Amino acid sequence: MAESFVDGEIASQPACWRRAAQVAGSRSADLPQPGQRIAVTGCGTSWFMAMAYAAFRESAGQGVGDAFASSEFPVGRDYDLVVAISRTLPLDRVAAIKAEVESAIHGHPHVAEVAVIGVPDDTWGEAVKAIVVPKPGVTPDTASIIAYARERIAHYKAPKSVDVRQAPLPRSSSGKILRRELREPFWAGRERRVN
Repeated sequence: MAESFVDGEIASQPACWRRAAQVAGSRSADLPQPGQRIAVTGCGTSWFMAMAYAAFRESAGQGVGDAFASSEFPVGRDYDLVVAISRTLPLDRVAAIKAEVESAIHGHPHVAEVAVIGVPDDTWGEAVKAIVVPKPGVTPDTASIIAYARERIAHYKAPKSVDVRQAPLPRSSSGKILRRELREPFWAGRERRVN
């Protein structure tokens, strides 16, 4: 009998958390620093990891650490940093984040069209990439597009890279951007289309 999706998810969890621990050592500057007041949030297994991390961090004298289920996060509390622990994002949340990122980039004075996709990343599994079509007669600076996005949305949502293409973005007959066509070159030859 073939392995079910749930069986596969459960079996992959130890490897996922081991990988997270390995990455943490090389990305310590991105993690909460001693003395920072943090909130940690997650759903399912990630929520249990959030509770354990917050409690361990606080008991080690690293600073205040509160943990919340994502659906119970208290609006208006003052934290230096919010850490969201997640193995995956629900599709509706991914779509909302893509729309937010695209909206932020679309206002850039050199951008005519934009699509946001996920591409393979050796450190994080997947990274945000923006693909832009410039307005006629301009050559946008990709670093300025990333900086422009970071001024308008949370830094962690901003694209890690930007590709500029001259051809219009591929669209369906109804006008929807065909992101799968944009993603394909980055994921070609990989067994999975998500890391």
